[in-house]
Amino acid sequence: MSDDVRDAIIEQIERQYGRLMRKLAYEILHDEYEVEDVIQTALWEIIYKHIDKLNLPKGEFRNYLCTAVKNTAINLYNQKKKADVQDPFAINELTMDQIDTGSFHDEYGFGPELQELLGELNNVDKDIILLRFGCGYSHAEIARAVGKSEVAVRKRLERATLKLRAILIDREVE
Repeated sequence: MSDDVRDAIIEQIERQYGRLMRKLAYEILHDEYEVEDVIQTALWEIIYKHIDKLNLPKGEFRNYLCTAVKNTAINLYNQKKKADVQDPFAINELTMDQIDTGSFHDEYGFGPELQELLGELNNVDKDIILLRFGCGYSHAEIARAVGKSEVAVRKRLERATLKLRAILIDREVE
């Protein structure tokens, strides 16, 4: 199968069933980025391993596609869950004393004014910023550490960085 034919097939499946596939995967994973990975994996499986399924009648193909997306999402969810349990890095035991604020200075050029700026944030937002940018933890790791969902961590991180940006802009104006 040529790349053009494969791309056309994938585009047609995306156009017809894209919303359905995303909805099914999101119900299991609750993460938009992982949903896209699931869809790509499921389509790859169909195109490269089960090409004969493309010839199924429309209703049967839809059912097969839904099953493939659901199973792929469930497998990813189980892999993540298993990895979380077996993760030797115990982030839940992390204390804020272990966060290296010096890495902010090294990586971003911030100096002593960093502590003053971060002091204007509430403790959870400050922790999230320091864990993400100071230590380089993933959203999932931070979510476990602060006891929030991954989506909540992403939103809080976005809002906290916007707040810091606004504070810096206000200081420049003064």
